[in-house]
Amino acid sequence: MDRVEAAAANERIAKMAEELRKAEQVRDRLEEVDRLMGSYLEGHDMRARLRDLHLRRALERVEEDIRLLTYQAPYRGPPVSPGDLKPGASYDNDGRPAFYSDRGRPRPG
Repeated sequence: MDRVEAAAANERIAKMAEELRKAEQVRDRLEEVDRLMGSYLEGHDMRARLRDLHLRRALERVEEDIRLLTYQAPYRGPPVSPGDLKPGASYDNDGRPAFYSDRGRPRPG
């Protein structure tokens, strides 16, 4: 890979990372508004207005976007060959170490 290709690849990766970051921020804010909606009593006008926004449906769609972006994100570690796999370790279907959750955040431990 020459420098031009590497620069273009790095730019694509940076754009994808930015899209993922934004989607995670949207998800977090939708979750906050959903929690706030739950703090209103049933029948309250504000709760009805927030429910009419279909926050949970929007949240589901954003979660799907995050899953797709996370799956498409390139693994930036060294190439993995069958000889590199360690017994007892977890790997995803692509042979990448399975240390990422479905939300794209590193798992503790």
